[in-house]
This record gives sequence, structure tokens and C-alpha cells, in this order.
Amino acid sequence: MDFCIEKLNENGWVHMFPEGRVTPNPIRIKWGVGRLVMDAENPPVILPIWCTNMGEVWTDQPPYHPRFGHNVDIHVGDLLDTRSILEELSSKKDWSELKKRKFITDAIQTELFKLGERVGVLADGTAARILRENVNDKL
Repeated sequence: MDFCIEKLNENGWVHMFPEGRVTPNPIRIKWGVGRLVMDAENPPVILPIWCTNMGEVWTDQPPYHPRFGHNVDIHVGDLLDTRSILEELSSKKDWSELKKRKFITDAIQTELFKLGERVGVLADGTAARILRENVNDKL
């Protein structure tokens, strides 16, 4: 994570799979995404990308190696400037670092899942439903 923050501070490009693995169904993205945004010197701009059919190339069953000859669709969303998220967060001075990371991560996850809804991979309302299910996460 420190290496990625250094890259962001150098205006470098950092790309990741924020779920931590390839999954057939969307799962909560890791709070480290929130740390990257929070600890970067300048608010990063995020380019959400949604890949479909990755399960055909990287399955969750052994043997764990890429399977060639399959099509993967790559959908690119609108740029997300994290400045507005950080401005909203600035009023939450009494929050713990962990709660702040979760807040940032939730905002980014909502935008990512909206992209999944737009490309027809997720049913409408999935972003809101998943956030509601995770609202009671212990901090």
C-alpha cells in the first residue's frame, strides 16, 4: 500500500482489483482503497473499470492459471474525482481513521457498482442493496 501511495504522490497510475480476488458475484471492496485516497497528498482521480467474463479466463477452481481463447469485455466508467468525497469527509472530525476509510470506500464502491448496473451485469439497485447489507459492519 505504501508503494501505491508513493506512486499516487508522484502522479503515477495505480490500478487494482479492489475486491482482492476475481469473484462471480460482487463483494465488498477492501478498505485499503479508502486508505489510498485518504493518504495521498492530492485527491486521486479514479477511473472505474468493470470486466465481464473474467471468470472464463481466471476461474475460482484449480488449476489456477489463465485459460486463453475466451472473450473479456471491459467497460470504462466516468472519472470519479475523490475531492468531493474528501470534502464531505472533512466535516466528520470525530470519526476514527478506520471509519473514514470505510466512508471513502463505500462512496467509491457505490460508483463502481453503478457502472456494473449500467452495463447490465448487476440488477438496478444492487449498489444500494450491498451498502445497506454492510451498514452494520463493525468498525
